[in-house]
Order: sequence, then structure tokens, then C-alpha cells
Amino acid sequence: MAMQAGHQKQFNANGSSRQFHGWAANLAAKMPIGPGTAKTAFLFTSGNNSTDASHYKGWVTSSINTYNEGGMMILTRNQANSPGSTDTYLRRNVTNVALASLGYDANLTDKLYLNTNLGFGWTPASHQELGVGTQNSSDFIGTEINVETGYKVYSNLTLKAQAAYLMLGGLYKDTATNDATKDPENPYTMRLLASYAF
Repeated sequence: MAMQAGHQKQFNANGSSRQFHGWAANLAAKMPIGPGTAKTAFLFTSGNNSTDASHYKGWVTSSINTYNEGGMMILTRNQANSPGSTDTYLRRNVTNVALASLGYDANLTDKLYLNTNLGFGWTPASHQELGVGTQNSSDFIGTEINVETGYKVYSNLTLKAQAAYLMLGGLYKDTATNDATKDPENPYTMRLLASYAF
């Protein structure tokens, strides 16, 4: 668990000051079962639910960051399984999110593995989200399911295939900018990677 507190002078044109109070918590566990490892994780980072501009209650990140324990590919940024620079996430800055995840990493052979994960995301402060002028239907971001398989060609070279699909929740209801549809399409990703260790 971590807490933030800070003070910013003259944060606007009126010369007003602003207080910062945010917090975050992370809990993860894993256990060997059968040919692999079962794992679970929970992440919480506060969002700004304050109606007072002089008091910011969200978790503040100084730069783009990553959360690897949940094994997500779309919900939150994860450099462990998404090392590319072109990946897109709903939470590229890991803030204002509650994430619960389950997963299983299976070693099928000495060279072949299969990992799968299931994650559920919420926003602790939904009123600050999206900025499209509509009231969020709920705090639920959505449900992600993903899978990764890999084959170790050499001791320093692994070929990987990944796929992920996210079913958007009520947070995104009626938020599509296209007049022909009210709800945005569910995002997905499929990719091939070669991981080489120098």
C-alpha cells in the first residue's frame, strides 16, 4: 500500500494552491497447480472524486507506468507481455482503476507454454472519465480475457503469439462519437512476437 500527499502553489491563473491526497494498493498471490502456476491479483489506485478544484484525490503518476501482476494486455499497461512501443491500453497511466484478475501459466513441455488471464476493471471515480459530456452508466470498465502461447526455439530466443478481447462495461455506454452507434466497439488485439535475450 502507498499513500501520496503534496501541495502545489499557483496551479491556475488565479494563483490558487492545490492539495494532493491519493493512495494505491496491490495484492498478488500465486500457487503451483498441475503443470503450471495459478495466480490472482488485485490493484487499486484512487481516482479524483473531489468536486473542489483545490483538492485532488487521485493517484498521481509522474510518467507512463506499468502493472504486470494482472497479466492484462488491454486494460492496463503491462511491459512484461507487451514490450512494444505501439501498444494501446485503457490505462496507459495506471491511475483511477480497480483491477481484479485470475490467471494460469502452464508449462506444456520444456519448450512450449500457454498462459491465460481473466481481468475485471472498475473506475473508483467515474465522473472524471471520458469527457464526452454524458453520464457514465456505471463504474465498470469491462472484462478482459487473453491468452499467450510461446515456444523456446533456443535458450535466448522465444516465439510468442498473443490474443486479447475486452468486453466494455457500462462506463462506456452511449459514449461513441459516431452518430450511427451509441456504444463503442469492444477492443481486441492479436500479435506475434519474437523475444531475444542478448
